[in-house]
Amino acid sequence: MKTTLTIAIVLVLALSLLPVLPFRAAALSSGPTVLWTYPTDGLVYSLAVDSGVVYACSSDSHVYALNANNGAKLWSYNTTAAVEDTPVVVNGVIYFGTVSGILYALNDADGTQLWNLTIQVWNLTTGSAIYGSPTVANGQVYIGNLNHLYDLNASNGEIIWNYSIPSVWDFNTQPFVFASTAAVNNGAVYAIAGDGFNNTLYAVNATNGNPLWNAPIGETVYAPNTAPAVANGKVFVACSINYPPSPGSADIVALNAADGTQLWNRTGPPGGFSTPVVANGALYVTSSGLLLALNPANGVQLWSFNASALFSVPTVVGGEVYAGSWYFYPLSDSPGNIFGLDAATGRVILNYQTKGATAFPGSGSPVFANGVIYALNVNNIFALGGSLVSTPSPSPAPTISSTANSTTSPSPTPTPTVPEFPSWTILLLLIVMTGTGLLVYPKEHKR
Repeated sequence: MKTTLTIAIVLVLALSLLPVLPFRAAALSSGPTVLWTYPTDGLVYSLAVDSGVVYACSSDSHVYALNANNGAKLWSYNTTAAVEDTPVVVNGVIYFGTVSGILYALNDADGTQLWNLTIQVWNLTTGSAIYGSPTVANGQVYIGNLNHLYDLNASNGEIIWNYSIPSVWDFNTQPFVFASTAAVNNGAVYAIAGDGFNNTLYAVNATNGNPLWNAPIGETVYAPNTAPAVANGKVFVACSINYPPSPGSADIVALNAADGTQLWNRTGPPGGFSTPVVANGALYVTSSGLLLALNPANGVQLWSFNASALFSVPTVVGGEVYAGSWYFYPLSDSPGNIFGLDAATGRVILNYQTKGATAFPGSGSPVFANGVIYALNVNNIFALGGSLVSTPSPSPAPTISSTANSTTSPSPTPTPTVPEFPSWTILLLLIVMTGTGLLVYPKEHKR
């Protein structure tokens, strides 16, 4: 009888675990999943996603259009020169520039060329590369190259105006060039020009190109890693060294958008800052492995996240912020991470590591769309999905506390909660088994 009792108890426990086993299996298999990968023949510099299509620029002289769901190639366009900027897609047209100084406009549906413009003021052995991405606003395209900032008609590429600065150049130095992506806000265009060591932020009238003001900002990192950001009457720029220049540390500077006067600056570690991003009432920027969230009103730190070699410009979507990293050369052997953080607190919500850098100096950023992260991995484009990639909700922007200034380090993903054994099932089975005589007590316990 004892054997019968033991068998019955084991049977009951086994049956009670059946609802839990599928959950256990799901918990073990949860996490980021690579949905697809597309290889190219060169370094992938940047990505853009629009209407279910992933656009990628590569050093193999091609721009690729891929199906966002499965990575299938829709079309590719050969520019005969490396494309290092981030493509911009507006109203069915994709705009991008090449290192040979040609700005292209393609039909985003099939990659046919609508127009192109060779932007070359004079011939230099160093070329006339377009480093920054085009900025499209109000039917116009703004792009910088060499010592000129151009305003073009977006429909046909005709030059509306161009603003030039005196070029300080000889055979021993680099020319003064407009290397950054321009920012357009409230009737003004803001762009950075210089030789990489002595740089100036210029503000010009968006309608006619007349100068408004300029301000020195010291050394910067070339585009697309450094470009101005404009929000709430302020222009934010990042420097590799202090302004005024002071070797050994870096600054992020806030200037009055109306006249260029400095409002505040925040010193950071050496190595330089990325292009700042303003969203959710905060200013996000990467610098030498740190991802910082600052109060845009005064530069006070809200939180920081420490991870080696964070280089990409932060991507903010809803209440989340994403960035990519690399650790060493060669890029193909370097581990790379895609980090996802809570934008209000810096808490880690995603830490996906792969072999091969997911960002590097001059590269773009991960892109989040429809619950999927699209990112680069040296010469590959890949899509990352799974249970750890959350879909931003349309809830109000989080309130950022001024006291939230502690450094947050990567933490393990919380273990999914496993439901308790269904005790009501056990009770029901015991009653049934007792009624059918399956559960029998030993005789010595009977009275």
